[in-house]
Amino acid sequence: MLSSKELVLAASKGEKHNIPPIWFMRQAGRYLPEYRNIRQQVKFLELCRNPELAAEVSVQPIEIFGLDAAIIFSDILLPLADFNLELEFPDTGGIKISGDLEIDNFEIGENISATCQAIKILKNKLQNKNLEVAVLGFAGAPWTLANYILEGGTRSATLKGEFGDKAKKQAWLKPTETKALMHKLSLMTINYLKAQIEAGVDAIQLFDTWAGELSETDFIEFVLPSLKFIFSELPADLPKILYIKGISPYIQHLADCGASILSIDWKTSLTQASLRLETNKNNKIVALQGNLDPLILTLDNPEIVKTQTQRIICEGRELKKYGHIMNLGHGVTPQAKVENVKAFIQATREC
Repeated sequence: MLSSKELVLAASKGEKHNIPPIWFMRQAGRYLPEYRNIRQQVKFLELCRNPELAAEVSVQPIEIFGLDAAIIFSDILLPLADFNLELEFPDTGGIKISGDLEIDNFEIGENISATCQAIKILKNKLQNKNLEVAVLGFAGAPWTLANYILEGGTRSATLKGEFGDKAKKQAWLKPTETKALMHKLSLMTINYLKAQIEAGVDAIQLFDTWAGELSETDFIEFVLPSLKFIFSELPADLPKILYIKGISPYIQHLADCGASILSIDWKTSLTQASLRLETNKNNKIVALQGNLDPLILTLDNPEIVKTQTQRIICEGRELKKYGHIMNLGHGVTPQAKVENVKAFIQATREC
């Protein structure tokens, strides 16, 4: 019988298993009373920058739910603080970012070091508790990071149009400048992920939450080159997961982007994603991840959670060429109910 870690790595290589491994995005977070207890003691950024506490909250959902992978607790914006940007995460009012980005020479600072140290502590904690689960690292993709930088966080979105407008306008008006920013952020991301790999993660996930706001043409011009560059610089045998919210228009273009696993949001079925991948003759994707709508976890009805989870697992079993990792179609929300999370996991284990 495979351990949780072995099951995740096997599925990541495209192996088929009757019961898929399961973890989910933001699995350590505000929906958990145990996490909220720690957050009462420290602010969000303090938690991210404290390796011992970051490791502790990373292991919470593993002990509580018996998930197959632990993803290190951090934030996609944290590494920016090592490059002259000041981050603020107030309890209300949205994220604030200020300063001028400086990535001319990459040097690992205290923020990246904190995440890497947290990974090492997490691995030790898991070993001491005899929990054989995969440890996942992650980073924000350049386009998503650029959105937050250009918006100054999330504060300006409610005042001056939709979030993401500034990045798109700059791409159209100043394409050369935008591509230069994307290249700098790509270099930072490569080095950040390499540092996590050196710290001992078993796989990585790249998050591009805001790339789904682009047209297919703009995605190909401004986003796809950076994704290919990043993945090309990482170890070939390392499982590499790519998540894009709103992935549907770009799936065929991502088939040979260098990722080995595509994480699918809830708006696109696993079946449709697999069919779109097959239209690219250079397809290198070996597994799909996802894709329960996280809103379902807020319902007062665990039976619906079980039914919808079982539907996705059955669909995953029908994938002819791909492994399947059970996950949400986006991050779990603070409003998710713990009993629904348990139903989600139980339905996966029993299906």
